[in-house]
Amino acid sequence: MKIACLGCSWTRGIHPNSEPMPDNETYPYHLMKYLGNNNIKADIIQAGRPGAGVNYCHLVADYLIKEFDPDMFVFQITTHDRDILALDPIEEKEKRIRFGFDEVNEGDRSYYKIWDLSDNIIHLSPGLGASASQHHEEKRWEWFIEKVYNDKIKNKVTPHLSLENFRSYISTWYEQQSQTDYQKYFYYSQTYSLIDYLQEKGKDVLPFYWLKHKPEFRSNLFDLRPYPSIEGLFGKNNFKSYQIDEGYHFSSEGNAKLVDDFLGPSVLGTMK
Repeated sequence: MKIACLGCSWTRGIHPNSEPMPDNETYPYHLMKYLGNNNIKADIIQAGRPGAGVNYCHLVADYLIKEFDPDMFVFQITTHDRDILALDPIEEKEKRIRFGFDEVNEGDRSYYKIWDLSDNIIHLSPGLGASASQHHEEKRWEWFIEKVYNDKIKNKVTPHLSLENFRSYISTWYEQQSQTDYQKYFYYSQTYSLIDYLQEKGKDVLPFYWLKHKPEFRSNLFDLRPYPSIEGLFGKNNFKSYQIDEGYHFSSEGNAKLVDDFLGPSVLGTMK
């Protein structure tokens, strides 16, 4: 059995110093151990990506279907205030969205880590946007904006785009679009359509939110789906006790608790 875990940095696991968590501290790894303790052999595909929005999950799910054909998708639904800046690189080889993976053998099981290798997409997140804005005190990710510019934009796109113009684009997105009615409206359709696409492929899907707060739902095209949230299931104080930073990331203990109390039993129940 193969289980793919989609999501943002809450799935990938991040330490307070912004370094990635070791594999064995993340909830996908804890899930693999939980299933093994219940006599279920399952390969786990860690496809969490820091800064990723729901639209990115469409892209990586498409890759996973082709490369691994998972039986189940655990879908950690991230927040609405994220997006993608798509680029058109000069080099033909860099125009395609690309992924890769590492495989770690765990006895009779495998743990796969998916890598976003695309040179033509940039993930826009609240932290990145705030760091680019002149109207916000957050400066933690200024270095990363320069790194992304040097890695993906400088001398790689035409017409030329300066660092200041790039920073201005991110700032404009953050200040003018990330909280708009438009952004909030399509958050639900993107989320639900991915779930529906995967189910139409015959895949089991286990969706859940990380945070309890979600934007207002007001579509007349489809109904609101009451997927659970980890914050709601844990309770505010208990949830906060497992946080290791201001970005709501969990400690290894919190990720293990998530699996023991919710994700593991939910996966077992879905399999039945």
